[in-house]
Amino acid sequence: MNQQAVHQLYQQLIEQFNQARLVGDTNRVPLLKKIVAALGHPDQGYHVIHIAGTNGKGSTGAMLSAILEQQGYQVGRFNSPAILNDREQIQFNHQWISEAEFLDSYAEILPVVKRLGLASTDISIFEWQFLISLIWYQNQRADYVILEAGLGGLTDATNAISAPQLTIFTKIAMDHMQILGDTLTKIATQKAKITKPGTTVVTLHDQAPAAMTVLQSEATKQGVKFVAPVVETTILSRQPGQMTVSVHSAAFDWPSVTLKLSGDFQAQNLALVLTAVSVLRHQHVSLTDSAVLTGLTQVSLPDRFAVVAQTPLTIVDVAHNPDGMAALTASLGAFRQGRPVTWIVGFFGR
Repeated sequence: MNQQAVHQLYQQLIEQFNQARLVGDTNRVPLLKKIVAALGHPDQGYHVIHIAGTNGKGSTGAMLSAILEQQGYQVGRFNSPAILNDREQIQFNHQWISEAEFLDSYAEILPVVKRLGLASTDISIFEWQFLISLIWYQNQRADYVILEAGLGGLTDATNAISAPQLTIFTKIAMDHMQILGDTLTKIATQKAKITKPGTTVVTLHDQAPAAMTVLQSEATKQGVKFVAPVVETTILSRQPGQMTVSVHSAAFDWPSVTLKLSGDFQAQNLALVLTAVSVLRHQHVSLTDSAVLTGLTQVSLPDRFAVVAQTPLTIVDVAHNPDGMAALTASLGAFRQGRPVTWIVGFFGR
């Protein structure tokens, strides 16, 4: 099949998925667990790091992925939402899944779905992307998979996996209140439900108290280790598209690290990533200081306080909730230097 034919089939499939998008309050994780089991539990063929939270999931996942890749591991990364193309949500060693690979993975899953008495349109586009990622990473012989929850945790498709090696919670804040609840405790409770016996929970040491209480309680309930040590990160200098920080903890003592990232909030994400690295090392995962540093300095993220022009200085960011906007405005303050700021704000839906 030539490339044009593959592209046409891919576009038809994506259109079919979008038309069949499922909306409702039903918890579909039990159904997805049945499908994952019928597929032979591909998620058990590699180490999974499951990430949930309100803000910082993409940055945290990108940093961890870069570090693991630099050490020589084969790494898959599932993240959402897409910015440029749906396929960017499913990456392996920083390469998007190809249209042909997407179609091949779909063809591998479809007979299993039909044997369970389901039609392809009984599964939403996000659920298909999740299932396809599991199969593709298995076929790619991944060592590690960074799996980012899409929305919440309890009813999120990614909660259909077996117990991951690590469960990471980024900052939890107010967002999607009509779905997750109207208080921080309710939202944290939804997200905390990805915690499974056999994992280790890692979170920010400065997580909001209400969220921290919920995460600790769920970890205790599941009988798992809960880790939130202090990693001190201090921003030494900021430039458009770059920042230099110092890092100090029991495991790391780096007076100066320059990252190709902007936004003061990235210092918090960095602290969480280094906490996760420390936990992985305690689990006897080989991660040298050299791999950690080199991986971190190579990370570049689109639309996370990204500088797209210097004259005038133009910054784009995906902040879309109160906490994200607060972090964005705080970061802008360091660059304003008395200059006026013009905002261009876009919204999808209502």
